[in-house]
Amino acid sequence: MVILVALVFWLGGTSGHAAALKTYTQPFQNNTTSLSGQSVEMSTYFIKMDYWQVKKATLNLNFQISQLSSRQLSDITVSLNNVKFYSFRPSKRTGLQTKTVTLPLRLLQGQNVLKISGQILNAAGKRDYRVTQTPANWLTVDNHSSVNFQYRLMPPTNAIKSFYDHFSGPDTIANQQSSIRVPNQASNAELTASMIVLTGESRVITTENQQIPVSDMADSTAKKAGYQVIVARYDHLDRTLQRRFDRQDLRQQGQIRFFKTKGTYTLVVTDLTDQLLQKTARFVANQELMQESSHAVENVSAQTRTFTSDLHYQGHYQLTTTADKLMGAGHQERSYFVSLPVDRNNADGSQITLHLRYSKNLDFDSALATVYVNDTAIGSQHLTAKRADNDTLTVTLPKGMALGHSFTVRVALDLPIRQPANSTNIQTPWASIEPSSQAAIQSAPGNDLLFSNYPNLFLKNSTYDNLVVVRPKQMTPTTPR
Repeated sequence: MVILVALVFWLGGTSGHAAALKTYTQPFQNNTTSLSGQSVEMSTYFIKMDYWQVKKATLNLNFQISQLSSRQLSDITVSLNNVKFYSFRPSKRTGLQTKTVTLPLRLLQGQNVLKISGQILNAAGKRDYRVTQTPANWLTVDNHSSVNFQYRLMPPTNAIKSFYDHFSGPDTIANQQSSIRVPNQASNAELTASMIVLTGESRVITTENQQIPVSDMADSTAKKAGYQVIVARYDHLDRTLQRRFDRQDLRQQGQIRFFKTKGTYTLVVTDLTDQLLQKTARFVANQELMQESSHAVENVSAQTRTFTSDLHYQGHYQLTTTADKLMGAGHQERSYFVSLPVDRNNADGSQITLHLRYSKNLDFDSALATVYVNDTAIGSQHLTAKRADNDTLTVTLPKGMALGHSFTVRVALDLPIRQPANSTNIQTPWASIEPSSQAAIQSAPGNDLLFSNYPNLFLKNSTYDNLVVVRPKQMTPTTPR
C-alpha cells in the first residue's frame, strides 16, 4: 500500500476573497534505491484524486550520485506517464542533493508513473572520462523523495458516490476529516454495522499511518470532521436527522441518505431493525456499489445483493501493460511496483516471469538479464541470439523471503556490443520487456495478532464475510474507539 502524508496551509488571495489551497505530499513507495551502471532508471507511482483542482504539482527528488562521476557529462531525466519533460545535471558536490521539478499539469492522470533515468559517467582525469561500466557508476534515490500537490478542493456533488470518493480520499483521512459515528449507547447491531463500514473502507484506503475513527455521538473530535458516516437505528437518531427520513419508507428497507448540514457532509445509514441495518452497512462497505450510486438516497431491502468482490486479486500481477523498451548499450534497468492485498503475505513458491525481446547485435558472451526483488538479486540468465525474438526468464523467490504488502521488482539488462563504443556504424542495441511479464505471488493470510494488522485479520483477499463484535456490558465514551 502506498504511504501518504498530508499538510494543509492557506494562501491569501489578492482579490476581495481569500483563495484557500491545500497541499498534499506523497512520498515514494520505493525504499531508498541504488542503481548501478552507465544508464540507470527507476519507476515510482503516485495518485491524483478526481476532486482535486490541481494548481501546481512538484517533484522533490532527493538523490546522491557517485563521487567519481563527471558532473559535466552525467545527467538525470524525469518523465511522467512515459513523456520526458525535464533533464538536468547534478550539482558539483558530494552527498545528498535535492532537486525540485515542476510537473506539467497536462500530463497528470489519476494513476501516474514517474520515471527517473540517468547517465552516470565517471571522471578519469581533467579532460577525459571513463565509459567502461564499473560498480562506481551509481545513482541512489532516497525514499524521502516525494510528489507534492497544491490544489483547490472541489466539494462533493449530491451523489453518494461523490461523498464516498471524498470520505475515502487519502488527504481526507490524513487530515482527520473522516469519521464514523454511532449512538452514545450503541446496540450490538449498531456496533457491528459500524465495523462492517470500517472494514469496507480499510480494504480500499491508501494510508497506512492513519485510521478512520469510530466514535460515539458525544465525541467532540468526530463532530468536527468534515465527512461523517452515521450508523444508527432510526429510533436512535436525533430528531434533526429523523426529520430527513420518512419512517414509512423504512418499514421494509434500510436507507442510505447523503446531505450537507452546517458545513459538514453527512451520510446516514439507518433502518428500523437490526438485521436490515447490518445489510445496509454492507452496501456502504461495497466499493463497487458505492461508486455506482449516482443519487443522494439508496434503499436496501433484504433482496439487495451487497456481496463484495475480491478486488480482482488472483495472485498474478502484470508488471507492465505495454512493451517497455530499453535503448542503448551497457547496463539498463526498469523497476515495477507490486502491491498485495492488505491481509496477505508472501508464501513459498512465488515466481517472477519475464518475457523479453532484444536486438541480435549484442555481445552474447556477456549479455545478461537479472531480476531483483527489493534490491536482492533473485536470479540471472544469459541472453542468446537464438532466443532474441522470444526469450523467457522465470525465477523463484527464495524460501521464506519476506515481501510485506508491497515490493519492487527490478529488471537489470546488460546489453554489451562487440564493436568499439565510438563507432558510428553500429546499430543501437535494445531490449523490450513484454506485457506478458508478471509476478505470480503465492500468498498466505497474515495471521499475526498485532494491533498494526487490524482490521486485516477480518479480511480474506480484501473481502469479508462474517463479523462479530464483542462489547463490554457497560459502554463508555471511549469504547467505540
